Amino acid sequence: MLIAVIPVKNYHTAQQQITQVCQQVDGVELRLDYLTGRLDFRAIALLRHSCVLPVILTLRKKSQGGLYDSSEEQRLRDILALCQLNPDYIDIEYDIPMNFVQDIKLRYPNIKLICSYHHFDETPKNLTTILQSLQHPCFYSYKIATKTNTTSEVLRLLQFVKTFHEKCILTGIGMGEEGQVTRIINPIVGNAMNYISVDKSQKTATGQLTLNDLAIYPIKKLNSESKIYALLGDPVHSSMGHIVHNQAMVFLRENAVYVKLRVNRDELPNVIDQCRQLPFAGFSITTPLKECIVPLLDEVERSFQPIKAINSIAVHQGKYKGWNTDGIGALQVLSEKVNLAKQRIVILGAGGVARAIAYEAIRHHATVIILNRTLNKAKQLAREFGCLGYDLNYLRQLKKTGYTIIINTLPNDAYAEQDIKALFCADHLLPHTLAMDVVYQPIHTSFLTIAKNTKSVCIPGYKMFIHQALLQIKRWFHPKEAQCYQLKHIMQQWVDN
Repeated sequence: MLIAVIPVKNYHTAQQQITQVCQQVDGVELRLDYLTGRLDFRAIALLRHSCVLPVILTLRKKSQGGLYDSSEEQRLRDILALCQLNPDYIDIEYDIPMNFVQDIKLRYPNIKLICSYHHFDETPKNLTTILQSLQHPCFYSYKIATKTNTTSEVLRLLQFVKTFHEKCILTGIGMGEEGQVTRIINPIVGNAMNYISVDKSQKTATGQLTLNDLAIYPIKKLNSESKIYALLGDPVHSSMGHIVHNQAMVFLRENAVYVKLRVNRDELPNVIDQCRQLPFAGFSITTPLKECIVPLLDEVERSFQPIKAINSIAVHQGKYKGWNTDGIGALQVLSEKVNLAKQRIVILGAGGVARAIAYEAIRHHATVIILNRTLNKAKQLAREFGCLGYDLNYLRQLKKTGYTIIINTLPNDAYAEQDIKALFCADHLLPHTLAMDVVYQPIHTSFLTIAKNTKSVCIPGYKMFIHQALLQIKRWFHPKEAQCYQLKHIMQQWVDN
């Protein structure tokens, strides 16, 4: 059930917002604690009766995240007065005296009472115990909202809802930026209510989605049969994968959703264990997890094992199988410009993406030179793949010996470092080469800006991103070639806009 939360600051604006959302949601929550001064029950009654959808009335006290500023005694009197308006639901806090709750239920048996619990610091480990302590025959449903500080807490909350939603009518919400994922996935795990705001200016909690987000995530179409796909890495905030992949899933009519999960190396093993308990069907893997995730998989496809890094996972019958689309995607882009055989390719960086591109380039009979900030890592990669490895300063020497293609896999902010900024100037890059960046946010990266000044042919990172994303989609959903062609066109339009 999708609920639009309307912070009632004045009655006229609230009425306009009710009219605005009625065709897009399943119900409305009126947050009356946003009003200042005495409540106008006649005006509230008009709001309530003007809404054709189910209405939740909430008068939240400050200790539970609300704005109601009168005494608790007055608040309880106001709640009783609100009951006289015969709303569909009343949301009340878990610590309200039970005799008060019983009195409401006795006098207004048709009103469904929602028992709300909030924890603003963390997601407690004893969620089961908390739920048991809340349960009482007077309550219709239970809402547990907790601050989720990590993805592990997010997944624990989702698993909790999945476990208990058949035993009681339950809503679990993760507050904070990390918790936004719970608001997307909740329909899949059996959440009773999913709360959204009319727009960003009307949010009543951090992480709350807006109506505009419905254009990105197919929230209203998700159900217990839906599959979850996710990007794992840190950072993930600048990734546009959720836009591209959700567009693709809607286009292909897949009952699925794609989300972003911020995961660091330390919590990765626990996160993978938790994901196995939820209906995840596939993953994209980004920095810094492409190498350290390999031992946690059930299988890595044979042809990608030498890379020792993966960026894609498919889940089949509970088995996590990894492969890599980075190298293939990058070389598909380059192949549109040149024949890769006998090309002399310089790769900046020695991480997971660099490994994948180097491996595929060598398979295509190119000469590969790895340049990295840490010399030992460059040499180690060079030994594994039978190519050359140096530190970044060797770039000056390469201007003399020559190369035909240069590929940047270093993060864009690396070019703000003084030593790299001094090294990467137009004087040190070979002119009239092919320069590609794997970074696609921003489109005009520092590396490509420098390369452009050498009159090189520049290939922005989104080209590779589109190719590798299409390769993932092909493996996950097996679309027809005509559909792949259309998807590539759709993705290109998204970038252009």
